[in-house]
Amino acid sequence: MSSPSLRAAARAFLQRFPPFAQMEGPHLDAFAAMLKLAYFPHGERLCGPDDGVPQALYIIKSGLVEGRRQMQLTPGEVFPVGALSARRPVVNTYSAVGDVFCWSMRPEDFDQMRALSPVFADFCTRRMAALIDLAREAYQAEFARLNAQRTLAGVPLSQVMRSPVVTVPLHQSLADALGLMHERHVGSVVIVDEAGAPAGILTEKDLLARVLLPRLPLETPISQVMTRSMLCLPPETPAGQALLQMAALSQRHIPIVAQGRLLGLVTERDLFSLQGRGVSAINQAIQRAGRLEEFQAVARDIQAWSRVLVGQGLAAGLITGLVSRLNDRLTQRIILHSAQAQGVALDHWCWLALGSEGREEQTIATDQDNALLIEDGFEALKPRLLEMAAQVNETLAACGYPLCKGQMMAREPELCLSRQQWRERFRRWIDSGSPQALLLAKTCFDFRPLFGRADLCETLRQEVVAQAAGQPRFLKQMSDSALMFSPPATWTGGLFNSLLGPEPERIDLKLKGTACFVDAARVLALAHGLLQTGTVARFEALAQGGHADAADCRNWIDAFLFIQQQRLRVQHRALAQAEPESRVGLAWPALSLPAQMSEGNPNEIQVSELSDLERRILKEAFRQARKLQQRLALDYP
Repeated sequence: MSSPSLRAAARAFLQRFPPFAQMEGPHLDAFAAMLKLAYFPHGERLCGPDDGVPQALYIIKSGLVEGRRQMQLTPGEVFPVGALSARRPVVNTYSAVGDVFCWSMRPEDFDQMRALSPVFADFCTRRMAALIDLAREAYQAEFARLNAQRTLAGVPLSQVMRSPVVTVPLHQSLADALGLMHERHVGSVVIVDEAGAPAGILTEKDLLARVLLPRLPLETPISQVMTRSMLCLPPETPAGQALLQMAALSQRHIPIVAQGRLLGLVTERDLFSLQGRGVSAINQAIQRAGRLEEFQAVARDIQAWSRVLVGQGLAAGLITGLVSRLNDRLTQRIILHSAQAQGVALDHWCWLALGSEGREEQTIATDQDNALLIEDGFEALKPRLLEMAAQVNETLAACGYPLCKGQMMAREPELCLSRQQWRERFRRWIDSGSPQALLLAKTCFDFRPLFGRADLCETLRQEVVAQAAGQPRFLKQMSDSALMFSPPATWTGGLFNSLLGPEPERIDLKLKGTACFVDAARVLALAHGLLQTGTVARFEALAQGGHADAADCRNWIDAFLFIQQQRLRVQHRALAQAEPESRVGLAWPALSLPAQMSEGNPNEIQVSELSDLERRILKEAFRQARKLQQRLALDYP
């Protein structure tokens, strides 16, 4: 590109989009200098499978490019990265919809830029993951800010303060104060008058400027070096308000005073540590819980803690895994409590987690899916186990885990079976292939042991997976069922005034997103006799076993986790709009599902609320979902 004006225009355009916005200045200048501007009229093909190795990298400047069997490409999008990197033909045909202008780059320049810019090379190598990293950075700050405000807003200082606080009488010397700080291993002491009211404070920070540099003798009265002007607050003051006042006054310690008397001390570290409290305290609360109110308090703490994890920018897989583990611990405690209360022996049976709980992919708007497995020969335990299961299901419902509308719960007689009966039940589902059988199979194939005899579960898993792997007709039926729902075929993310008709204002991220990956991973895993239950674990096992391309599996995992992350954000945003502000247990909000989540769809996202980057990544995630479904359709035509 010889024209300085064109180079400047290209650079300004690129800076609006990832990964170019993250590239170093000199690298971006070099990239812009290698570009040329190309025009394509409506219907003209930019590249296709019959053209051999692509002759250019394209970055859409204006217009819409449609790729056969995939999502539409809009301004700022780059293609065909994978084909150029591997020096192979593209899989899809890319054609202009309307008038299209693209920046283009020669393959040799593309290689040079990959070698020059680590940012661009990372994007080319792991396109989906690189975009997700950018999105996570963008909304991490947003959620962290909102969580800090909400977590601290309603917590009274009385729940945060350290008591008793280390104090020194006003008449004592500096030596007495320093000796006490050393003895008690504290970084500050509050100086009090004869009535016990705070008169000042001495901190480690004060020592350098007020004691060491002036070389004051240790006999100096403490009243000469203490900080006199300090903020004191009553115990009912909200922690969030205290934090704001501390920041305004550059004060890191606040004495808590009521009726002129010192009650305790709160530090800046104490306030910030509120957001770090969580898993250990929740586990301790689970171990102590024995009444419904205590179980409910723990469930609310788990729910609120998961919001903090979202705010800290943790990956969706880690969040859902951690939440599932804590839900497991709570459920195990409830099962144990119910079994002991009803005198049910703990051997000869196993409580099974099904569905999303079985896959360890629970969000905060997940209902119950569970069952019971009885050791062969001990079927006489069934009546007692059903009574226990009914109590467990009702307790979980009271804790905010709704009863399954499809009655997929352990209290149902048809879901409390011996190993032989379960094996026969799976065989009938596999042989039948009816819509009802497929629906039940989809939930029940994702089972794992939660409480009791885990060995019974593992034996059953090996048997039923072997049954399914040997039935191509059943796998075909499962594949057809998985292909019934797919992402929006022509969704551009609202980034372009589409010529293809109106786009949805709301999208069901479960039905049109995560379910596509969950169902396909299940079919492919069963087809190859894999025993894993989690979606990510199934994709990893497919790659490790050579049953699917490793790069494809990595992209499918990234896409699945991004949509899962968006589901968590939708649900937590709905919770943030709920009213309850009372505090229990760990000083988290005592939250429950608001009406729009419990009665409506907790997985729908409002497209207008997405940032441009989020829309672009969601488009790519949908493209990966369609690519996965294409693989399924080819395997089971």
